[in-house]
Amino acid sequence: MGGDSAGANIVLRLLLDIRENSLKIPDASALVSLCPDTTFNVSKTAAQQDLVLDPKRMRCMQNDVGYQQFDFMQQTDFSHIGRLRLDSGGNECVVDSVKTIAQKCELADGNAVDCIIHPCLVHDYPMWQAMPEAKATLKEIDKFFQM
Repeated sequence: MGGDSAGANIVLRLLLDIRENSLKIPDASALVSLCPDTTFNVSKTAAQQDLVLDPKRMRCMQNDVGYQQFDFMQQTDFSHIGRLRLDSGGNECVVDSVKTIAQKCELADGNAVDCIIHPCLVHDYPMWQAMPEAKATLKEIDKFFQM
């Protein structure tokens, strides 16, 4: 499975649901620009450095739709969700959250985790496919799925 931004959020939620229902975990999953609702639990400076998202508008939107049940930073059991690749742009204000989730997954049983932070990329970078850095990263993700 693979997902970008909100899609990455959905993939992680699906992996947890698949595991909890004793279904077969996918052979590999890629989470690109994972954007958990803890995105804005960062310093104001970090939020303002995000080159795509408007922190004030996104904070308002996330409060309006009530994503509390998807707060992955509150998740305690990341075991047995499989082979994961997490990619994040270095300018995303979620970088620390992504690293934390990757570490929790890596320390849990039954997982193999790669977490790559790309210094030159911004949130939702598959949408900016003309960027050489995005092209290179998308090729790496394709190779990940071929393994």
